[in-house]
Amino acid sequence: MEENQFMKEDGMEELDAPAEPETGARRAEARDGRTSPERLLELMADKDRWVRVYVAAHPALPPEQFAALAGHRDRWVRAFTARNPNAPRDILFQLAGDALKEVRYSVAQNPHAPPDLLEKLACDKDVDVRKFVAANPALPAESLRLLAEDKSPKVREPVSLNPNTPPDVLIRRRRMAQLPETPPEVLAALAEDKNGHVRRGVAENPRTPPECLRKLARDKKLAEILLANPATPGDVLRTLARHDESVSRHLAANPNTPPDILATLAEDENVHVRQSVAGNPNTPPECLEKLARDKNLAEVLAANPATPAEVLRTFADAKGNVLRHLAANPATPTEVLRTLADAKGNVPRHLAENPGTPPEVLDRLADHADPKVLDCVARNPHTPPASLARLLHRIYPSVRQLAARNPAMPPEALAALFEGEQRASAAAEAHASPEVLARLAGDEFAWVRRAVAENPRAPHEVLARLAEDEVHWIRFTVADNPHAPHETLARLAGDASAGIRRTVARNPNAPQELLARLMDDEDALVRKAVLQNARRPQEAFVHLALDPYIEIRRYIADNPNTPAEALLLLARDSSGKNDHSVYHSVARCPNTPPEALRALAENKRSGVHEHVARNPNTPPEILQILADNTDDHYVCVAVAANPRTPPQALRALSLNQDATIWRLEELHKAVAGNPGAPLDVLTRMASHEKTSVRARLAENPATPRDLLAVLAEDADPGVRKAALRRFAPKRT
Repeated sequence: MEENQFMKEDGMEELDAPAEPETGARRAEARDGRTSPERLLELMADKDRWVRVYVAAHPALPPEQFAALAGHRDRWVRAFTARNPNAPRDILFQLAGDALKEVRYSVAQNPHAPPDLLEKLACDKDVDVRKFVAANPALPAESLRLLAEDKSPKVREPVSLNPNTPPDVLIRRRRMAQLPETPPEVLAALAEDKNGHVRRGVAENPRTPPECLRKLARDKKLAEILLANPATPGDVLRTLARHDESVSRHLAANPNTPPDILATLAEDENVHVRQSVAGNPNTPPECLEKLARDKNLAEVLAANPATPAEVLRTFADAKGNVLRHLAANPATPTEVLRTLADAKGNVPRHLAENPGTPPEVLDRLADHADPKVLDCVARNPHTPPASLARLLHRIYPSVRQLAARNPAMPPEALAALFEGEQRASAAAEAHASPEVLARLAGDEFAWVRRAVAENPRAPHEVLARLAEDEVHWIRFTVADNPHAPHETLARLAGDASAGIRRTVARNPNAPQELLARLMDDEDALVRKAVLQNARRPQEAFVHLALDPYIEIRRYIADNPNTPAEALLLLARDSSGKNDHSVYHSVARCPNTPPEALRALAENKRSGVHEHVARNPNTPPEILQILADNTDDHYVCVAVAANPRTPPQALRALSLNQDATIWRLEELHKAVAGNPGAPLDVLTRMASHEKTSVRARLAENPATPRDLLAVLAEDADPGVRKAALRRFAPKRT
């Protein structure tokens, strides 16, 4: 997101008036991703506030400089520091406690924010902070469950869109029924929902499978919505048409409506129904010919690509919007389109956009005076090459750029961009020939050479030459080019600039042997970049698991792809270099092997035992040890909720009377909801004094039917409702 847009969304003021040229140059330098770390340190002390703001957000900012920016008095500096993906963990925790919400929800948006920090922010009092936390894909599933029940719809909606939200939470969301991104299998589940609003959303969703729409058609209340859905099958539309005469207009507009029904609707006395039929691409040609007798339908018929050519020819002498639609219709006959080239108003623009416009008309429009028309001609893939070449000489920059990007532009014509300020555009052009790029790679101006270095079509020998350029950020650009040859990347991997080596380590084209070499780089961020590369060697996680740089250990501990061997090394490490967050992440990871969990069960760091107790891989004997040797309430509750906890441990926890009242209730709720609890424990929970415990028992999938029958007659209505929901036979 652009910075000024970010400020608008966050309720901040817009940027000040344009700066002086020198200040503007420093701002641009502070925003440039290729600015060296040394130069960033100089810019940190700049007198201009926006220079400092852009430095705070810079991806190459050295880790040791974040502390100064996190304590800066300017809230925007702190906010952009919080958004920096390379901000250290301790800095993010510091900023998460900032008094200003703008800073806190900047932390919430950081894609590298630790999960435990996001869990903390999920309870923030400010709704905007919770909203941005809910959208962060790093937020753990349990926190997403919590936010799915938030009182504010601003929070609940991003939960629905978060890719990590558990399926059972998604299915409860009404909003999911309306979203086009919702998978078909989720829509199928939502189509069975008891809530009418949910089914209504499914009925109007164009991604809903046809078989679901057929089922929903049984509900007469959804008839009008189904008629408007372009995905509704023709057989359903035919059925609805027989049963409901009040929805003719929706039926006439649906592209799936069978032709015979459209033919009937073409005779409807309502003009709005006839207009919908006239604009429907499925309407039979003979019906469209009949409708052409009605002058009120001329605009709609002129825009319909199914309208017969004979009818479209009759509109050639029309005026106003009829001509505009006629010019945009790809079915309009060629001789009619030729007559529209000299029309006034918006007609030439629509003609220039039309893929059916003949080349000779586009050639005439290439000399038009209106720059908007020229833009459309420059974009049209059918514009003749000679016309595109003429557009390269127009005074309008957008016209020149669009023409240069047109795939029909002849490579030799791009030579016209060699002169003046257009050389950088030529160098960046995706269709530039190798000869053009080779010539521009020797340009005297650095920004032209940089544009060549960015170009995916730059020849390997050109990139090799630019990899030795004296300008730092040109070498940086070559290192970032995914098409850079292996030997060039190998040379840049030995560059004196750590930022360039980091970029090589992130390059998706870097070979594994080169990445293996960079695993031992002296710069910690280079080593971390190797881990972030999808082509990293298989041994990378194990090789760097005991790295002295704590951020690398945290990254390995948090990564779902980390192999069990690396997790075991982290769990057993006693060097003191790991902080509690590393142990927490390893203890939470579902890939952590049992022997690593055994090692963590002996770890005395705060919170580690709770995460071990929650891990579905923790062996029963470890859970038994945790239950017998802890007085920590949170550990006890986690053990009580784990389905792998041994029956004897659950019996002991169900009889625990040592905790305070509210903690005791939480403990017994966890036991009552455990699907692995033995029958005698479940039976005891059925007579528990707390209604919340009995309600949790009623929700437990392992609770037998005889206990559900008892709970169905409970004195508390909430318990009865939960039991009846489970006790009632499922509908077929």
